[in-house]
Amino acid sequence: MPRQKAGNRRVSRRRIVVEHGIGKMKVWRIAAERYRNPRRRHTLIIKNVAGLPLTF
Repeated sequence: MPRQKAGNRRVSRRRIVVEHGIGKMKVWRIAAERYRNPRRRHTLIIKNVAGLPLTF
């Protein structure tokens, strides 16, 4: 049981980062509006707005 709780805690910590990132994208409307910048910069801009690290 304690091992399962520790695993769930690790998943929860990572999940909350992603959930906050999605929330930021909604506030900035980056995911809702048409993307009008160079395609090669799309991932960089999305991650910057989300506040996520550049690599996983």
